[in-house]
Amino acid sequence: MPNVGFNVGSISNSLNDKQVRALSKSDPGRHRVANGLYLEIDRNSNVRWMARLQANGRRHDFGLGKYPDVSLRMAREKVEDYRRALREGRDPRVEVASTKSAPHFREAAYQVWEERKPAWKNAKHADQWITTLEQYVFPVLGDFRVDKV
Repeated sequence: MPNVGFNVGSISNSLNDKQVRALSKSDPGRHRVANGLYLEIDRNSNVRWMARLQANGRRHDFGLGKYPDVSLRMAREKVEDYRRALREGRDPRVEVASTKSAPHFREAAYQVWEERKPAWKNAKHADQWITTLEQYVFPVLGDFRVDKV
């Protein structure tokens, strides 16, 4: 398989982790790793994953993250998720954007606390409410996005 340009290869050919590691040190270009999954290397040796999929006669390209931050296994899973979404008529780009906008539970709780604090008759009650969350809930759920709780 050549190292430069858009490498197609055969559909059934997939690379393993060791081959991807070696490929990530090669010349700039777009290198086919598996069906719909490519490793892009730019002139500055930045390496990132890209999914190239087709739906309804149109090509869709998706960035999947930097290598090695995103492993080969994670990239393959993302490609399959995107492929499934396209088959079901959904746009994965919209879904990814909507999940990134959801706040963490801790942020949302502080926002609710600030909004409702003036309505409580007793300032002590407002302090107890947020203190209870800080002590018991935030250590467990604080870093989860609210759409995952």
